[in-house]
Amino acid sequence: MYQPTLPGVFENNPVNAAMNGALWSIRSEVLFYLLIPFWMFFCKRIGNMQSWMFVLVAVQCADLLMLNDAWATYGNLYLIHIGYLIPFAFFVTGSLLYLYREQLEMYATRLLPICLLMFLSSYMIGKENMPLILRVVPLAMLVVIIGGYFRYLGNWGRYGDLSYGIYVYHYPILQTLIAIGLFSAMPFATAMLAVVLTVFAGLASWHWIEKPFLSKKSHYIQAESAATSAINTELEPA
Repeated sequence: MYQPTLPGVFENNPVNAAMNGALWSIRSEVLFYLLIPFWMFFCKRIGNMQSWMFVLVAVQCADLLMLNDAWATYGNLYLIHIGYLIPFAFFVTGSLLYLYREQLEMYATRLLPICLLMFLSSYMIGKENMPLILRVVPLAMLVVIIGGYFRYLGNWGRYGDLSYGIYVYHYPILQTLIAIGLFSAMPFATAMLAVVLTVFAGLASWHWIEKPFLSKKSHYIQAESAATSAINTELEPA
């Protein structure tokens, strides 16, 4: 995170030479989890909705300041803003949506087109012309609604939890394919290859690294076992 490159590695890649540019978010994620006790205390003192609005208004004010070049280029203020403040706005929004998940589910089909329209508008209008709160909330709600309340897309849990492995390994895989020139020669085919390699890396990471270190009582282990049992039950002859 503080030293993202290594001498002689990916130095000729066109965008950057980072070994794994995705890992910056781990620092923010760990900090947010450490802040949960303070966040819960704040919520109990002034209320869930009020605490959420306080954070969004504070981040919105910081966002307006960042539109001023004098602030945006001062020290690490801009990096703090995009690396901590904006992600924290998403973090508390997701927390609030979880607290009100039953109400959200009731209105999911009505909210989906509204959130989608607001999200697309932020790109067409330009983020500098749309308040941050109108960008954070629709995107967070889209992710929760589509991921949590819409049509079942298959029991992928039987293969294991690939999410962390995909997150960790996708960047160095892409950087390697760029470095050896495959993206320049065959961009579409290389993109498909990158997907396959990343999925296999996620599978290997789960089964050989992550899963062996988890307790049998872990939610992830139990979810995988339940998914496998459900598939076997479906395949049994009547």
